[in-house]
Amino acid sequence: MLATIETDGWLIKVFENISGAHPRIEDPIELAAMLAAVEQMSQALSPTPLLDVPRIDDLYGAKLTGWRHFAQHGPPPGRTHWSRHNLDRLADLESTWSATAAGDTLLHTDLRPDNMRLRPEGAVAIVDWAWPCTGAAWVDLVMFAPAIADKDIDPDPILATHPVTRGIDPASINALLCGLTGYWANASRQPPPPHAPHLQEHRARAELVTTRWLQRRLGWT
Repeated sequence: MLATIETDGWLIKVFENISGAHPRIEDPIELAAMLAAVEQMSQALSPTPLLDVPRIDDLYGAKLTGWRHFAQHGPPPGRTHWSRHNLDRLADLESTWSATAAGDTLLHTDLRPDNMRLRPEGAVAIVDWAWPCTGAAWVDLVMFAPAIADKDIDPDPILATHPVTRGIDPASINALLCGLTGYWANASRQPPPPHAPHLQEHRARAELVTTRWLQRRLGWT
């Protein structure tokens, strides 16, 4: 956004017109450009230049509670043996994500290719900031990683070498990933909103991808 003008009862917002297309994760060059954009964001937005955005635990604290919900009320039909067998452990791990994800970096928290634009010169612009908040600088890459895994690319080598995540305690990453997985597991079993009848397909796919990744990382039987 380039400018905001309020005049005579009108609110006018002026945006840059970004040429280009959505980048493709399966293209190594375009994936590298997306990962470079995440690094640039962490540098430019630490500490946050905006002071009127919520903290990550305020924005997502009530959302990333799926495993604790299942532990209290019982898992619904269709849960995998692995999640049922480890339900209490998952709920305990999920309860730690908000403490480890705290920080003062301005986060996007919804990074995926359709929220990015690949400019003609090769750089990636981040758009659609619907869920901004402050938290640890590594959070955005971890929340982007399931989109990478969905393309059959292992995100763990990327997290191990990327500047924003390579020094982060794996337990912190596991806790946030556990929260995301519980969210999708719970959301995929809710009725779809009327304006998005195909949302359940996306939720179910997200649950599958994040659960498989979490299972590999934790190594629980």
